[in-house]
Amino acid sequence: MKVAFFTAVESDLIPLTEAVKRIRSEKGEVIELQARSRVDLEGATEWTQFIEFATQADVALFHLHGGEESCPGFADIMGTLQGKVKVHIQPSSAEDIPAVKEYTSVSAAQQKQITAYIKNSGIENYYNLLLFLANELAGADFPVQDPQPLPWDGIYHPDFAGVPTLEEYLEKNIFPEG
Repeated sequence: MKVAFFTAVESDLIPLTEAVKRIRSEKGEVIELQARSRVDLEGATEWTQFIEFATQADVALFHLHGGEESCPGFADIMGTLQGKVKVHIQPSSAEDIPAVKEYTSVSAAQQKQITAYIKNSGIENYYNLLLFLANELAGADFPVQDPQPLPWDGIYHPDFAGVPTLEEYLEKNIFPEG
């Protein structure tokens, strides 16, 4: 299954990339993803390559932050994808609602679930989002968990891709020198 993913904020790409790595490790090459941020699409070549991939995708997800202006060439992309590819527009503010209403073409039930996965973010939610999309749009049958909120507190350390449990943290024996 092919997924095109645009985000106006680069920090979305870290947990999404980790989720894809996990899927490939556990399930094989079942997801082909091209994920780009606003910065990535500022060049004409990159923009064209993203459009070419998106037109061949099963679904294109757009996480806007501040309306259509947050995605370079948004109107052109939507015009190209309309009627060819399932589209989900992820709102982050009231400014995004008109684009959601005009361009989202996944079902209302799919939209609700996709919105919750992306809103909650994190590796687990992106992992389950991609499996959910494979089930819904490509006929796969993966077990999927519902979206889960991220913890409000926990341990942070740059050696971990996410928030480790206390046991995971202690197991790695990470202690400051001195």
